[in-house]
Amino acid sequence: MEIGPQDGPTGRVVALANSVVFQASGGIFKQIPGVSLVWRELSVTLPGNADYAAIKERLLGAASRVLEKYREELERQTRELNKTSSWGTGDKAQAQVQLRFSHDSIEAIVRYPVPLQRAGEVEERMSRALLEAVRGG
Repeated sequence: MEIGPQDGPTGRVVALANSVVFQASGGIFKQIPGVSLVWRELSVTLPGNADYAAIKERLLGAASRVLEKYREELERQTRELNKTSSWGTGDKAQAQVQLRFSHDSIEAIVRYPVPLQRAGEVEERMSRALLEAVRGG
């Protein structure tokens, strides 16, 4: 199974036939039936005088509210991943916020799962919600 960033499964299984394994190039990627879960990532630069812990909580809350509309589908796909694969950790597909500090800025990276067929819609809603959260709204 393909593992994406942050060690989460993407839902794709790599199947390699012997005839492909011994060739210089090749490989067959196969999606788990019923799973089209992808991870998206948005980054937001935080104001220099910000309360980072408070903004991180607001970002996580905003991301979770956006994903609530898709909760049933995300849970169903996560169950299917756990059932079909050896990943089976029981982890939920949910938003994560990580702060990245550098000498001149602080960046918040928000990672979140999306049903592939709704990716554009979710990304638009997510970016709007995260911007409002940073602004304090």
